[in-house]
Amino acid sequence: MTGQPASKPETKYETDYVAWTREQAEMLRSRRWDSLDLDHLIEEIEDLGGSDLAAVESHLVRVVEHLLKLEHSPARNPRDGWEDSVDTHRALTERRIARSKSLVRRIDLDGIYRTARRLAAKSLQRHDGIDPAVLPMESPYTLDQILDPDWLPENTAFPERA
Repeated sequence: MTGQPASKPETKYETDYVAWTREQAEMLRSRRWDSLDLDHLIEEIEDLGGSDLAAVESHLVRVVEHLLKLEHSPARNPRDGWEDSVDTHRALTERRIARSKSLVRRIDLDGIYRTARRLAAKSLQRHDGIDPAVLPMESPYTLDQILDPDWLPENTAFPERA
């Protein structure tokens, strides 16, 4: 005896996640309730909703970051790329929300804006010499504007380009 506690045997959940999910699905289909790995199933179900929300918020960070750049950057060249990115991430957000309408109520718009502002400020300062202080501390955009496929902010450097 080495004095070390006996290690717990590894489960299929830990060694082959895909096989574990298929096994659990089969047990659910055949209603073999006593064979289910309930602790891990509960954990996985909770994580499913969280990962959808995380994906939506990640897409929205990118939308808001690029809306800020479109509004505040005097650069003309990357504008099409930012607009394309806004379109892409809005569409991906729309698809996720269409599958799960309750996600909208859980979106942390303040947190999304803080992250997007930090990313945009760093990029705008590095590439355009823009003082991060010009970016509002609180979101100037509503969630409806952020999600609206036809809305873009007016550019403060080139208002005629908006």
